[in-house]
Amino acid sequence: MSILLLGFASYGAIAWLAERALARCGRVRSRGPLGPREFAIAAVANLAIGFVVLAEHTAIARGTLASLGFALDARGFVTCVMLGVVSGGLASGFAKWRTGTARPSASVRGTTLVAGLIALAVGAWMEELVFRAFVFAWLAPRGAALALVVSSAVFVFVHIPTSPTDRWAVLGWLGGGLSLGGIYFATHSVWVAAVAHLARNACNVLWRDAMEIPTASWARAGYHAVLGATTVVVACALR
Repeated sequence: MSILLLGFASYGAIAWLAERALARCGRVRSRGPLGPREFAIAAVANLAIGFVVLAEHTAIARGTLASLGFALDARGFVTCVMLGVVSGGLASGFAKWRTGTARPSASVRGTTLVAGLIALAVGAWMEELVFRAFVFAWLAPRGAALALVVSSAVFVFVHIPTSPTDRWAVLGWLGGGLSLGGIYFATHSVWVAAVAHLARNACNVLWRDAMEIPTASWARAGYHAVLGATTVVVACALR
């Protein structure tokens, strides 16, 4: 348990430093300018967290990369592709229903989009490494249910200080944590879970016009519930 607390403490310290740096750029609680510089800060912070936690797991606790699900076989690769396809299909369908078009938002193209997607990819890898692989490696021997509950609860908790929060946002993060935890449990692959996470976040960016509906909305909550349940089913079926 002590190694988990050390990992979470490392996450908190680096995330706090990154938040201070972003505040200097005018971004507070997910509001403010989102340009390449801000995305670079986020990417560097996420990489730092990921490598520090890896070092703690391997060098201090003598764990292995295999215990974190770093292997990726052919079936895992196919699962990654299918999760991306399913997520994109659901997001485009939701956008078509909400806005009348399934095309990505034109306002999010260009250099900022590329920088944002890179930052999202790094962030997805880091969060799946810390909140799924790391937690499951140390808590799963005490029960998969405990690992799933703890990973999901921590996933919700870390989003609250940096994002606009209400009950719908909390439910969305909780659903995301449970579904991504289910995917990791089914596949035991940090890469598959990271791709599922990236696909979810990338869809929120690419179809921004449809996603920027009032947070307290049954429509958005329903979309995330369907997305989470569907990706878990696909991951389980392919494994």
